[in-house]
Amino acid sequence: MKTALVVVLALAIPAHAHAKGCHEVSQVVGYEHCTWFGTWSRDTDVWPFWMDIAYYQHSYTSEPFALDASARGDGGSLATTAQGGMMRMLAGRIIYVGVEVGGGALTTLPTTGAGAQPHTGGEMEGHLIGGVHVSLWRLGLAAEVAFGGRAQMLATCDAKADPGCMPLQDLQARRELQLRAHVDLFLAPRWSLGVTLGKSVLDAGDQELLITTGIHVRALDGAP
Repeated sequence: MKTALVVVLALAIPAHAHAKGCHEVSQVVGYEHCTWFGTWSRDTDVWPFWMDIAYYQHSYTSEPFALDASARGDGGSLATTAQGGMMRMLAGRIIYVGVEVGGGALTTLPTTGAGAQPHTGGEMEGHLIGGVHVSLWRLGLAAEVAFGGRAQMLATCDAKADPGCMPLQDLQARRELQLRAHVDLFLAPRWSLGVTLGKSVLDAGDQELLITTGIHVRALDGAP
């Protein structure tokens, strides 16, 4: 009877431990390595991939422009703000890489100081991402580099909203290189809310804010 009880316990204990985030690391039966228990375990054989949906606000200085033949005056301001949506897809346990693309409307429009002025505008941007991250309790802490560019369009009127208008337009493109800090708060093992702050190393006054919500294949992205 005692022998049967020992056998039952020996079979039950490894299965119970495995369900709590443990896995065998040697040929010795029952010798296992364990991290956090339950669904919060980061020690699983799943590739650490995640996807963020973000709201972004990007402030920068536009290039000088003219929508008509008038010379640009001295009273204008090239300060520009864009707001919109962005999608980020990334992968990696400690060192990670990914891509992000987004677009939105210009909520602060640059002006020329003379001649025709823009009354509407939009932008699109995309970056390649590289970074490193760690976890602390339910926080994911990361530093990353974003390299890519943006395209901006200015127009005197919106032809979609007013089919009768004949817009004067200006199109600009600019390369971008940002240094960023990112923080995620994991409300569940595979769901997070986060904030990213980025600043350009190429253009003074160019900075970006992202507010993200992410779906993660691996709890805490497997970060140590």
